[in-house]
Order: sequence, then structure tokens, then C-alpha cells
Amino acid sequence: MCEGFNSVLVDSRSKPIISMLEDIRVYIMKRWVANRTKMTSYQGSIYPKVFNRFQKESWLTRYWLPRWSREKLFEVKHVSQFGQQFIVNVDNMDCTCRKWEISDIPCTDAITAMKFLNINAEEYIGHWFRKSTYEETYNTIINPINGQHVWDVTPYSDILPPKKRTMLGRPKKKRRLED
Repeated sequence: MCEGFNSVLVDSRSKPIISMLEDIRVYIMKRWVANRTKMTSYQGSIYPKVFNRFQKESWLTRYWLPRWSREKLFEVKHVSQFGQQFIVNVDNMDCTCRKWEISDIPCTDAITAMKFLNINAEEYIGHWFRKSTYEETYNTIINPINGQHVWDVTPYSDILPPKKRTMLGRPKKKRRLED
């Protein structure tokens, strides 16, 4: 995420601090509006990328066999000859493959167990992947501000950069690479 944000600010970094901060503010303001409008037009209750991943996991359940132990505790085994096997506890929302705990999206094993119990597995997707949480995140508004020519002039003197000091010790040799 940092690399992506830094790549947007390549041109802004060479500007004075106020211009750079203004570019950042405008970029974030545009991006938040785009994200907000994108999610208001979306019909589902789960973020689209997460929902696509969930559907892929759900499609893979046909290769798994649930073995019911008690209430919502299962042993889920893969149908291949290697026979991977995991324990799923639907109440505790955990699986021994640990994918569910790490991503907070039910893994294939957990979805297999939930299908056996006729439980809607979408309800077990973490709340931060929901449309309501996404809308709440981008609900705050970055207020527009006037240009610098409209700003009030302060009675304080301009802030100057710190004075250049000579460092102790022998100065480093200035080498320049030739192109």
C-alpha cells in the first residue's frame, strides 16, 4: 500500500511542503469520492473482491467431505488420495488450516461444514468486509479549502529552514557517478 501511495506522490515530493500537502489532500479527496460512489452503486452486502474470493472457496467445497462430530464440530476431509483433513468448529469460527482465522473469510473446509448444516456461510465473513463498514469508512468528508491567495495573512514571520551546520570530523568526499 505504501509503494502505491508513494508512486502517486512522486511529482508532489519535489514541491514545497504546502503544495505537496495540497496535492495529497486533493488526491485523497478524489479517491474517497470515487470509493464512496462505487460502493453506493454496488448491490451486495459484502465487498466485491471478498465476495469473489468467497465464491471461489465455495465452489471448491465439492472436493471436501464433512464428517459430523457434534453440534457444530466437524472433521472435513479432501476426496483426493492424499486426503488432507482438518477440524472445523463453526461456533468458534476456526479451522485447523488457519485460513479462516488469518483472513476472516471462511475457508473451503468451513464452508463445507456450513453447507452440511444448511447455514448461510456469508454471515460468517468478517464485519470489516461488509458494505456498511466500507461506507462508514469513507463516510467522512475531506472539506475543500480556498486557494492560498484567499488565506488570512498571519502577523508571524515566515518559517525558515534550519541553519546549515558544519558537522564535526572529516567531510565526506563528494563523488559523482558519470552517466
